[in-house]
Amino acid sequence: MSNPFNNPDNPEDEPLPPARTPSIEKIVFPDIPPDMDRFNGKMVHFERWANAQDDPTALLSVIMFASHAHLRQLDKGGDPYLWHVLRVGISLLPDVDAAILGLLHDVREDTTASEQEILAALGDRSWLYPVLGALTRYDQPYNQYIRACAAHPIAARVKIADLRDNLDPLRLDKVGHRFGAKKAFALQQKYRNALKFLLGNGDF
Repeated sequence: MSNPFNNPDNPEDEPLPPARTPSIEKIVFPDIPPDMDRFNGKMVHFERWANAQDDPTALLSVIMFASHAHLRQLDKGGDPYLWHVLRVGISLLPDVDAAILGLLHDVREDTTASEQEILAALGDRSWLYPVLGALTRYDQPYNQYIRACAAHPIAARVKIADLRDNLDPLRLDKVGHRFGAKKAFALQQKYRNALKFLLGNGDF
């Protein structure tokens, strides 16, 4: 039987290109830099996650929910957005409550997840939902949003972790490649000023 995708009677038909085999290394660890200090730091965070003693089922439930909520979303650098929330959540362990908020810190602002769906993912930690509200930026100016995060101890910790990940030089470099150095520099200054304020080292 002739290949319907390669019909010699129609010169416009061309054979399909060969399937590309993706790099497993890039799929699993797409942003690991060559310096091992940063790599080892990531491994420490994963060990914290694996060794968390407080209800691993809750963590897995939230990971699955975040994976679905952020499906096909990309960050400003073009990477899957899920990687960002995973890094933020992992960095907050062994505080499981803060880690859960880190995993969910953008679901109200950047996804279509409903209140009922988020509460279901939180399970018996529904008391975290108002804290998630503090981490959500609505229409207020950025400095007001950061001040609202600072008013809640757990929200402040999560936002600090979020900002530190946003200030990752590798992520900012990718932003620069996509949107230009000016955009990357403006974001860097914005995040730095917010981080200084949350750490008590400046006004905002």
